[in-house]
Amino acid sequence: MTKRRWEPSLTRRVLSALLLAFVTVWAVLVTVDFLTFKFLTDERLTLHAASGALAEALSGVDETGAALIARATEIQFNHARHDGGPKGIEDMLFRVSRPDGRVVYDSPGLKNFASPSIKEGTTEVMGKTYSIAVTETAQWRIVLLEPVVPDALALRLLIQGLVQPMLIALPFLLLSLWWAVRRGLQPLQTLVATVQARDSRDVSALSMDMRYAELRPIVIALNELLARARAGIQRERKFVQDAAHELRTPMAVVSAQAHALTSASDLPAQAAAKAALERAVARASHLVHQLLTLARLDGLSTQALRVVDLVALTRDIVIDLTPLADARGIEITLQSPETLPALLFAEAWPSILENLLGNALKYCHPKARVEVSLAIRGDLVWLSVQDDGPGMSGDELAHAFVRFRRGRESVSTGAGLGLSIVQDAARCLGGHAQVQAGICGRGLSVVVSFPLRGAPNKADGNIADVAGDG
Repeated sequence: MTKRRWEPSLTRRVLSALLLAFVTVWAVLVTVDFLTFKFLTDERLTLHAASGALAEALSGVDETGAALIARATEIQFNHARHDGGPKGIEDMLFRVSRPDGRVVYDSPGLKNFASPSIKEGTTEVMGKTYSIAVTETAQWRIVLLEPVVPDALALRLLIQGLVQPMLIALPFLLLSLWWAVRRGLQPLQTLVATVQARDSRDVSALSMDMRYAELRPIVIALNELLARARAGIQRERKFVQDAAHELRTPMAVVSAQAHALTSASDLPAQAAAKAALERAVARASHLVHQLLTLARLDGLSTQALRVVDLVALTRDIVIDLTPLADARGIEITLQSPETLPALLFAEAWPSILENLLGNALKYCHPKARVEVSLAIRGDLVWLSVQDDGPGMSGDELAHAFVRFRRGRESVSTGAGLGLSIVQDAARCLGGHAQVQAGICGRGLSVVVSFPLRGAPNKADGNIADVAGDG
């Protein structure tokens, strides 16, 4: 695929920025020169310097000599102005007189100028505006008149004066900048080539020595991303291995019992094989359901967020599990406010509660108690499910959320995914789960907490009551 001609380019962007800086410098130079010109013009510093120099040259000279020197100076000044200035520029005018006002020399342009005593400032001569500088000595009164250059013309002249040198310097500057940028981006191109050359299955850390401060954070970030990818791949690989291991047993039982069912010679043998087959299928179905639950939790996105009433949802789940609890003689109690709306992943809450209650009903002995508590503490939702069953040892509590890990004393046929699902669902809600001792120090208590989002104003009565209960 050919490279697009005008696609975004760091080289072009840097060169454009440097070119803009170049133009900015040029504009600043023009501005500085213009302000300097305005200052010299307004203060008539150049005119004063010229009239002062002419006064020194006329010191001790008679009137004839003074006229000759003034004429020669005028010619020299005006020739210099015409050679270095724009076309059509007006001549400077000179007047040399005695202190009593008697004129010794007048420029041709002042022959018809009637004012015998010209003062500092500006004046009109033959329709032109002139700036005036006057220097007086004991012998002479010297007046210099310079045509006032309009600001627009002065600015144009200054711009034209800088254009040529800047245009000459620009190609060399751009060439050197282009070379510098290309050289500067070479390490980045090397990094890109190194990453592109890696095998798609290679998630090991980059071993490049980035001595440049600008590229070091990129390599560090890439290595951190690769480290997370390695950890995720290892987790998924272990998960697949454990899932395959766990599915192998019920599948083997299904195969064996199906064979036993087909070869059974009498009704009792067929009934026993059928019951064992149903148990194996149920175990495999439960395991697949939990695996799918984990997959759904991993794939949740913000599009799955919606407002639900946690109290109503919790009551429905408790009611659905009440027949199973009654069959085992286990009492389930629920303590909660009347309503608790919250913005969350709708699938996460049933995953938490169904697994916690399912574990409690599965592992607890008959006549046990299971207490469910739902409340708000500060800005957090707290869910607690505790029982007075067999509980877990200290080592088992430390590994309670590890996938496919069951207690040593467990007599259940579970896959060891329930608490892992609870932990993942709690993380999806932005919170976490923790385990501790249950009722009166016996059994097990699992507490899930997460931030309350999308709830009504806490001035609402129900929310206020719950916060008070907490």
